[in-house]
Order: sequence, then C-alpha cells, then structure tokens
Amino acid sequence: MIAGSVTPLKCKECGGAKVRRSHRAHIWETALSMIGLYPYRCHDCDARFFRNPTGKHGKAAAAKAEVKLPRETRWERKQLKLHRTTRLVLLYGIGLVLFAVVAFYYILRPPPKW
Repeated sequence: MIAGSVTPLKCKECGGAKVRRSHRAHIWETALSMIGLYPYRCHDCDARFFRNPTGKHGKAAAAKAEVKLPRETRWERKQLKLHRTTRLVLLYGIGLVLFAVVAFYYILRPPPKW
C-alpha cells in the first residue's frame, strides 16, 4: 500500500493488496516511467503490472476525499526535483540530437540539379 493513498493498490491478477513498486528492468520501462507509468509487483502471485500512482490513488483522490497526506520530506522533494531535471535534460538532449541530424542531412546533401 502506498503511504497516504486513499485506497490501496490491488493486484490486477489476484486482487491481493500486497503490492510494491518494482525495479525498472528495461529501457522501455524507464521510458514508461517518464510518462508516469511505474512497474508494480504483487507479493502474493508475483504478477507484474504498470500503474500511474497519481491516478485515482494519489493526491487528486486524497483532495476529493479530504484526506490529509503526510508532508513530503526535504529528501523526497530533492529526489523529485532531480527526477524532473533528468527527464528534461534527456528530452531536450534527444530533441537537440534530432535537430542536428536533420540539419546535417540538409547541409551535406548535394544541391538539386536544375
């Protein structure tokens, strides 16, 4: 169960409540986590699935249900900021590389013959 959530996460396979965050095993799982889908694993049946923790189980649901969530610690805020910064650097880096590839293509291609 996620601390401060309104309802505990449940396994999609067995419906068990013993669910924890799982490690990202592949590069595509890291890409999914950049858009908010994180891997979870059930302790009961060992099933693995992806879930958005800020969906119906996060701050929005807590605000609707008027449940007070515990404050984030300084370390948690620092980790979130680092995660956001890493994501932005990665996305801008990919955009810059794509721009450079397209620019080199247009610079190095032979001029059209009229």
